[in-house]
Amino acid sequence: MEAIKFGTDGLRGIVNKSITPKVAYDLGCALALFLLQSNDKPKVLVAEDTRKSCDLLRCSFCSGLMSYGVDCICLGEMPTPALAFLTKKKKAYAGVMITASHNSYEYNGFKIFNSQGMKIDMLTTLTLERYAQILCKCSLNKSENIGTCKLDNLLLEKYVKYLQNEIKENKFSVCFDCANGTTYNILKKLFPNAKYTGIDLYKNKENENCGATNIKNLKKYIKQVKADIGFSFDGDGDRVIVISRNGKVYDGDDILYIFTKYFKERNILKKNEVVGTIMTNFGIELALKQLGVSLIRQQVGDKFISYEMKKKNLLLGAEQAGHIIVSRGSIIGDGIYACILMLNILNEIDVSLDEYTKDVKKYIQTNISVSVDEDMKDYILDNYELKDYIVQCENDMGYKGRIVVRKSGTESLIRILVEGQEKEYCDKIANKIKEKIVEISK
Repeated sequence: MEAIKFGTDGLRGIVNKSITPKVAYDLGCALALFLLQSNDKPKVLVAEDTRKSCDLLRCSFCSGLMSYGVDCICLGEMPTPALAFLTKKKKAYAGVMITASHNSYEYNGFKIFNSQGMKIDMLTTLTLERYAQILCKCSLNKSENIGTCKLDNLLLEKYVKYLQNEIKENKFSVCFDCANGTTYNILKKLFPNAKYTGIDLYKNKENENCGATNIKNLKKYIKQVKADIGFSFDGDGDRVIVISRNGKVYDGDDILYIFTKYFKERNILKKNEVVGTIMTNFGIELALKQLGVSLIRQQVGDKFISYEMKKKNLLLGAEQAGHIIVSRGSIIGDGIYACILMLNILNEIDVSLDEYTKDVKKYIQTNISVSVDEDMKDYILDNYELKDYIVQCENDMGYKGRIVVRKSGTESLIRILVEGQEKEYCDKIANKIKEKIVEISK
């Protein structure tokens, strides 16, 4: 039996292994049952990224929805933030994105949004998992009123127009790495004169050696085309990393600082608080403090940032990996919106990014991932020997650094972050913790 188990960012895995047509069908049935608890005739928007496997999963998923009488509207290829925007705009009961985000093309999965365009909360994911378990064990009565599936390829234009209205005059030459994903068709309309790489949309190469998780190609491309600035997205367009003409990389932490400083200087910030994660660089936290702004740390996952921002009515939040959330735009990470805002800011302040961020002194961060069996993640992290060892390492570091050991919510990995002021020392501690994890996992 193929169990449905959500991670921190939806359901994700290798297609035809952990993510099969049966899993997609069961998820569609489970979501239909959930929505029918409070709605007689719910409507669900379904979109996808550029992976070859999207056709397979969409057909199965929509069949599950329709078998219980739920109507679905298929929107075609678009970025995840576009779907979130349209779900709220069209007052749909849910939006479902078929994507594996930054993962390589053999992966795929599902991100689910509520009627407000926010990723579903933990209670909803647990409910969907439970419904799927019940469906696997017994056959529930299906609806006599079979749902319909309609196509709407024009709805995306509402999102494009929304972004067009945000663009101010741009004096920079710009290039984009679209990760062979969903951002290209939109960016081409917004920035027709820009240069593009990572736009091989039809050969199943999403995120392969490109995009927000692999910026080497964009660095070379910026020099090649002599651009002033470059933006690198992931496959589904909810992340962005910025690279200057001299090759300096500005990740989500840096972008959070830049946006905060700009909004603070113009009294737009609302409150003197912004949201990051346990991975946010300590140097960014100190630089924000110099601006009179406090950093609230949440667990990794942009949905946790979103919910914290909504709860406290905050304007800004970001993940180091490139999810930038500006609540006056969308309440989830939106790479294209963040790109537009960055260009608007640079056109207005008329100084370089290096100059604007000169007060930021980032700490060294060593990041290591350890491959483990999926079922072993919690066992390893709960192991008392590992916990004691991490405490010992933290005591040795004192106030000069941080250690974060956590399970990946999207892959069979345990991630280690060691942060401090000396690279050799951070590398040494990280590798010792890795050795301990490998020892425990045997």
